[in-house]
Amino acid sequence: MIYDLLKGLDRVTDKCYEIFAPYYEQRAKHYLYPVFYQSVTQMIAESGFYYKIFINHGRNTLAIFKRSTIMGNNSVIMQIAPISLQGNKSDELIIMKLCNKNGITIKLGAEDIRMYNIPKNMIEQIRGNIEYLYNVKECYECKGGKFHSFRRAANRVMKLDGYFHLLGFSKDIESLVKKWDKRNKTLNSLNSKKKCSQLQEWKRISHIKNDRMTIHSVYIGDVLEVFSVVEKITSRHYIFVMGMRKYDSTINDVNACIHRLDCEIGYNPNMNGVYANLGASLGIKGLSEAKEKLKPCAHQQIYKLRSITKLNYEIIKSLFK
Repeated sequence: MIYDLLKGLDRVTDKCYEIFAPYYEQRAKHYLYPVFYQSVTQMIAESGFYYKIFINHGRNTLAIFKRSTIMGNNSVIMQIAPISLQGNKSDELIIMKLCNKNGITIKLGAEDIRMYNIPKNMIEQIRGNIEYLYNVKECYECKGGKFHSFRRAANRVMKLDGYFHLLGFSKDIESLVKKWDKRNKTLNSLNSKKKCSQLQEWKRISHIKNDRMTIHSVYIGDVLEVFSVVEKITSRHYIFVMGMRKYDSTINDVNACIHRLDCEIGYNPNMNGVYANLGASLGIKGLSEAKEKLKPCAHQQIYKLRSITKLNYEIIKSLFK
């Protein structure tokens, strides 16, 4: 059964921006918020993602899987709930039930749980996996008292002598990421949970050429202070995929500045209800604090739907070579 379920998987590549787009448009009709792992850019950056389009009586349903290794064993997780191109919930549930019966854990947001009416005793929170959501129009326009300090912080950077906003690839980004990796590797000796290898992810991103992904940076003079990668999922959904400031920058407000510029990419003055997902803070206190300062409109806890059987590791090895 697991072999039939996963047979014919394709690796996620830059072709998936266009392949996934109509499915994401369908999802956006029923969901207020995007989930972070809808990002094709992030899937390519992290690697190990695969997809399959199931066909049932002429109807198509997209399923995305992540291959990983846990305690030396191959593991498979469905990263987001399946998406029927025709909006057929029964087709989505068929795939979810097959995964559940074949040892595949499924990641779900609160909207998924309501959509499929999943009992609470079947799910559990994924620790540290609370995604931060932002109202793009609110964060760009920065109106009212709620955004008073945020607005001032962003403007302070934009008014600095030598301020320059660059749209597109910058050769200076690799050096900036390397410095952070070096710092994080040092911290890793004290904190084994600290992520310390972002350079490879950046290199994968830097080779992508697609209009749905935007790379942009802020310079002060000839010094790169911060960069960000933004992906358009639909006209109403964006993902802030990756962002990083200069390791030893003395400019305290650069995060507010780049966040406002991130939101400008998705801004449409005539459209309300455009949301961007900045991902989870993974329980890292400093990261949580930084994301809170950017004025989220909501937080999205990610859960896992536990499978009812064990995964057949031998078959998984044969499918993921």
